[in-house]
Amino acid sequence: MKSLSSDLQESINKRYTQRLEEFDKLKKDMGVVGDKPPWTSANGRYSVDNYGVVHDMTNQGKMVTGDVDIFDITSFDGKPLPENVKQMVWKELKTVSPSNVKHGNLTSWDATDKAFDADAKIKMINDARAGGKGVNSFNPNAAPTHSYQNGPQLVNVRDQVQQLAASGKK
Repeated sequence: MKSLSSDLQESINKRYTQRLEEFDKLKKDMGVVGDKPPWTSANGRYSVDNYGVVHDMTNQGKMVTGDVDIFDITSFDGKPLPENVKQMVWKELKTVSPSNVKHGNLTSWDATDKAFDADAKIKMINDARAGGKGVNSFNPNAAPTHSYQNGPQLVNVRDQVQQLAASGKK
């Protein structure tokens, strides 16, 4: 890392810290015990190496981090789909190797879910908009395209989390 710029080193360290905090938050649910790596979950599904990389042992040790993030799942013409159809699609994608889909689409993230991260959702929404990375669209009837999300405003995520906390649900 010494050969990298200080900005890049800082960015890498910040992302590593973020991922470590995410793991600490979820390791109990994953069945991982112990304070220092390497770890293996009680059911043998997850293994964490000495570098903090989480591997899914039910999927040939594939790294869990670095998954594909789906912004939204729509019909071929871009029209919204019912939530149950979105759930069905992403769950099917999750089973198809090598899709590396690990969770539902961003627009369906549930703030009551234990793994919900408001900051991550806000960052990803902003990244999808003009000035950010944008989104890639895949359609079996056309070639992939790149565009920016500029549809209806999404719920203010921070307000949603605060309302849930006030109601005692989070």
